[in-house]
Amino acid sequence: MTRTALARLLLAALAARLLVLVLSYAAPQSVALRAYEQPRHACQPLGAYLSRRPACVVLAEDETAYDALGRNIAAGRGYVVDQDWVLAQPGAPTAYGGFLYPAFAGAVYFLAHDRALALLVLQSLVGALAVCGMAAAAHRLGGPGAARWAGVLGVLHPGLALDSAWVMSEALALPLLVAAFLLWVRYLARPSLKLACLFGAAAAAACLARSTAVPALALMVVASIVRPRWRPALAVRHLAAALIVGALCVTPWAIRNAERYGVFVPFDTKSGPGLWLNNHPSPAPYREAWTEELNPDPPPGPTPDLNEAQADAHFRRLALSYAAGHPATVAGVSALRLGLALVPVPRYWGRWPLVRLATTLVYIAVTWLALAGLWMTRRTPAGRALGGFVIAWLLMMSLTSPGLRHRLAAEWAFAVAASVPVAAYLARRAAARTPLLPQTGPR
Repeated sequence: MTRTALARLLLAALAARLLVLVLSYAAPQSVALRAYEQPRHACQPLGAYLSRRPACVVLAEDETAYDALGRNIAAGRGYVVDQDWVLAQPGAPTAYGGFLYPAFAGAVYFLAHDRALALLVLQSLVGALAVCGMAAAAHRLGGPGAARWAGVLGVLHPGLALDSAWVMSEALALPLLVAAFLLWVRYLARPSLKLACLFGAAAAAACLARSTAVPALALMVVASIVRPRWRPALAVRHLAAALIVGALCVTPWAIRNAERYGVFVPFDTKSGPGLWLNNHPSPAPYREAWTEELNPDPPPGPTPDLNEAQADAHFRRLALSYAAGHPATVAGVSALRLGLALVPVPRYWGRWPLVRLATTLVYIAVTWLALAGLWMTRRTPAGRALGGFVIAWLLMMSLTSPGLRHRLAAEWAFAVAASVPVAAYLARRAAARTPLLPQTGPR
């Protein structure tokens, strides 16, 4: 794409996100994921509402906790929350929310004097830049036509547009994952030590923002590293350099957690509660998976005589023990979740049922167009890289939750892959409509 086209795409994506941001203030319940709790603050004055909206209206599941983390970091109190948040306890230092997004929110709150609107506007700009990255990624897979349609999907896709309007880690993880993919694909085309190190840094940043990126990025690399004319010895050296750079990026946070918890915690303490919440003894495991009304005993939370990291490991052991003792049930429930991830029908309708129905149809169409695009590009290194990323994410959702929130950080990959068959189909139609010129020969 030309610079002019990228500039227009950036402006269109930014305008769409700012429009959604205005909607999130004017009619917050219309863009809510779920209303789990009542607002904690009245926030009647307009200025207070603009600054404190994440605490005034619950728009997403973890918004209030990430908002509290950012405000406490900005105030110099560190990584603490003001309410119970799974393993995190009020006022106690936590690693549950990860490192990078709370630090990002805290830095913006510090510079903007606690104004959430500044954070959300900045996220809108970063999200718009990610759309340009999606177009560049699609160009690598399917040429200019795919790049144009990836840009269109990036601007109009409801999940991608809403992502920037929430105080959630996906708002930062998604752009970082797009950047990591672009760096990796560029490395595959022209290997160099510099690109390998840049990829290692971007991958580490994405994992520090959202730890579920770890298996997705790992499978992305494994699926695509072997390619025509590759040099194994050179690849090993470059991957080692990428791992070293990534490890250096993670080390300060890991040291902080080791000093606090006495064990190695490189990213966060979410894996154990997430696995146990979705894989536990139940009289109706399939119903729980369908309704997402989960009822584990004991529920994930602080555990007596265990610190946060130990509690994370405790719940992970419970989930693995249950899986080992009931492999057929776990496999069946995981298959159900995989089906729900591939056909993401809503299990609850709430307000605006017609809008939710239209959104559901969009998600189903994008999902299956993406699978078609991954099949069409399976012989290219970039296609295999994107396929590895998507497959890992789908497997993660089948083991935890197939909800659209859990897919949000990978939504860019589905949109990029979906652009390939759309562009190919339109190109064939255009070619079929073009009349053949009469052949003329020498007289």
